[in-house]
Amino acid sequence: MIKFDNFSTAYQKKIVEFINSVNDSFNSPKKLTDVFFGQTINVPPSSPETDCYIASINNNILGFLQIVKEPSVKRIVGLQTICEGSNFAEIFQNFLTISVRHATLT
Repeated sequence: MIKFDNFSTAYQKKIVEFINSVNDSFNSPKKLTDVFFGQTINVPPSSPETDCYIASINNNILGFLQIVKEPSVKRIVGLQTICEGSNFAEIFQNFLTISVRHATLT
């Protein structure tokens, strides 16, 4: 069963490793660093603990969602990284639902 949790700094290193592994599968030459990741999830007015989500099974990360709030244009953007596999559609759908819920609260 896929578990969806809010972000916690305890997950940060594993999330960076996860995002880099997914990017590697697309032959992306870019590597995300812990420092840059920390900066991107803390851009005001975002709050990582309420705006970032992790999808996992048995503590293995399968997806990460960051909600970016853009109040000046009255929108939110959901940035997501999901590994390929049999759980992709379910994770994508749940992340979409979470994003829509954030949009209706904004």
